[in-house]
Amino acid sequence: MEERTVDPLEGQLIDGRYRVRRRLARGGMSTVYLATDERLHRDVALKALYPYLAEDQRVVRRFEEEAITAAKLSHPHVVNVLDQGVDGDTAYLVMEYLKGKTLRHVLEQQGRLTPRQALKVLEEILDGLAAAHSAGLVHRDMKPENVLLTETGRVKVADFGLARAASNHTQSGTLVGTVAYVSPELVTGGKADKRSDLYAIGIMLFEMLTGDQPFRGESSMSIAFKHVSETVPPPSRLIPELSQDLDELVEWCTAKDPEARPVDASALLGELRHVRAALSEDQLDLGAAEIATSQKNYDAAAAAAAPVSVDRDVEEKFAGYWDDSEQAPSYSEEADVDEDATTVIPTHHNETQAFSRLDEPDVAPNQYTEIIDAHDIPAHETGEISAVTKAAPAPRPLSPAAAAKQAKKDAKIAQREWKRDAQKPLVNLDKKGSRVRRWILAIVLVMLVALVAAAGWFFGLGPGAPVSLPSVSGQTVAQATQTLDNVGVAARPKEVFSDDVERGLVVGTEPSDGTTIRRFEGADLLVSKGPELFEVPKLAQLTTAEANEQLDERSLALGKVTEEYSETIDDGKIVEQSVNVGTQVRRGTAINVTVSKGPAPVAVPDLSGMTVEEASAALEEIGLSLTEDGEEFSAKVPAGDVSSQGVKTGEKVNRGTEIPVTVSKGPRMVEVPRVVGQQLDEASATLEELGFKVEVKYPLGNIFGTVHGQSVFGEEVPEGSTIVLTVV
Repeated sequence: MEERTVDPLEGQLIDGRYRVRRRLARGGMSTVYLATDERLHRDVALKALYPYLAEDQRVVRRFEEEAITAAKLSHPHVVNVLDQGVDGDTAYLVMEYLKGKTLRHVLEQQGRLTPRQALKVLEEILDGLAAAHSAGLVHRDMKPENVLLTETGRVKVADFGLARAASNHTQSGTLVGTVAYVSPELVTGGKADKRSDLYAIGIMLFEMLTGDQPFRGESSMSIAFKHVSETVPPPSRLIPELSQDLDELVEWCTAKDPEARPVDASALLGELRHVRAALSEDQLDLGAAEIATSQKNYDAAAAAAAPVSVDRDVEEKFAGYWDDSEQAPSYSEEADVDEDATTVIPTHHNETQAFSRLDEPDVAPNQYTEIIDAHDIPAHETGEISAVTKAAPAPRPLSPAAAAKQAKKDAKIAQREWKRDAQKPLVNLDKKGSRVRRWILAIVLVMLVALVAAAGWFFGLGPGAPVSLPSVSGQTVAQATQTLDNVGVAARPKEVFSDDVERGLVVGTEPSDGTTIRRFEGADLLVSKGPELFEVPKLAQLTTAEANEQLDERSLALGKVTEEYSETIDDGKIVEQSVNVGTQVRRGTAINVTVSKGPAPVAVPDLSGMTVEEASAALEEIGLSLTEDGEEFSAKVPAGDVSSQGVKTGEKVNRGTEIPVTVSKGPRMVEVPRVVGQQLDEASATLEELGFKVEVKYPLGNIFGTVHGQSVFGEEVPEGSTIVLTVV
């Protein structure tokens, strides 16, 4: 066995904190190591930029910015960024360490996935990508190598923004990405946005469903050109039994025009779930038996090639991932491989590269700058490969191991044939007819020169020349059309609503002014239709919360809220609105409303002296009710009449209030005691104590002050009656 070369970072302590243990993997721009965080005593994945990238301060600065932005994103389907820094010549990024496999490894094992498996993986990818898109992050390098399936049952997306950081190292006119998944707008000089990620997602879905990529070619540039010039075929062209819904999903993601794709990952996620719900069980599990056989063949080939023990527990975890139970295992970052062991090492076909854009006339199609080592470039991206035949359904697919071996063999045969053909002369320049041949060569040479000149004119001064769009805001359509025509750009009028620009005048262009386009692309001329108007809904009988919801749905607003009493509208409901129902108003118009406080309060009448029936009728007439609150003796109020009430006369109360009243039992009857013979003072006190009034008469004068007679005694009379005393 060949002795493994020790990586110079192995065993090193990075930034006084991270002890590098061993190398896990190498990619197009960085190396990933297993390291130990000696401060927190945990395993982490440490990604170190290659030295030639770390020497570029622009790359390092962008690398740090992207790491800081990615660290703010915490999501169960995104690999967490824990730390970043620069230690000497080492620019590094620290991520959570996850055991498992990459999606690339799974595809190499199984060949392809069932629709159920593919949609399940893609759902979790999009869930994480949607969170990144909502946070303003664009991945820029989506591919199976950056999708990780952990042993804990989760799919995670890695390497956010790393491609953007490395792009600072490349010269103008180049971009960093993986050619198999790069979107057309990036190849032609556009900028990456959320829809660029979704194009790569569409290519990944095609690959998961078919086991192959839609475009292959003799060089990276030839593949890149296919992304621009050819349409991604439907997956059913390779697997005819696949549902048309899956074809349409791939077609939507891989539309040439970014405007025709989903706006972001969240929109695509919703459509994916809709498609999955519409598919039958047979459609979802298409090819399950065939894929299982392919997996077994791969396992057998790997076992025969590797005399090391296989961790069956891990394999069983991944086999269970495709179950629908929530506890099924998922995915990881880089597989934890013993580098000294003899293993079957898969060939990586999708390294991240920097290659020339198609709009650079000075760069030949096969002359591109690669970020990775030339030995790591797969054969099908170096130009050393035969022409790819059109994909057609095979009678029975080979296992991944056998397919890889056959592909390698076919490539060698094709290379030999290419070298033999290259050695054969195109013409035999013998003396006979040499003059004719020279004329032919001269004509061909002139045609080539003319072709080059035409291409130079086309991309330099002609329709393909780049031009910056001028500002046409506020101009008439005729003026704006002429302004664009002056720079060689055709105008396509398109009406839009505008709150600021008068109807019939130009709002602007799409793309916006200042954007560099090629003349032949033209520009949409956005012509104002005036402000967009919205119909005012009926708000009567609604609560303010319900009214606010209705107005918000129509891009209107709830204005000033006033209150008033209403005899007909319930408390808390809207009585009237400031703008009539059906009126057309501008976006954001505030609608004032008046809200009912219910019926107005009423004054309580004087009920004393009324019978209970009379008092009850008087209260009911004004919306109140009567309740009896007991009885009491009253010398003034006849029995059965109201003697007192619980709420004062004239006090205002709400309708429905109960008014308590006390009913008179008439005067109390008290027996009159005999006081004859008592002194006047004593007799008066006795009678008054019992509630009687005392009247005194002196027929003979007040000689002795003794009571000689009384008008009543020994009988019961009403309390408060007057007792006449005769005093001598």
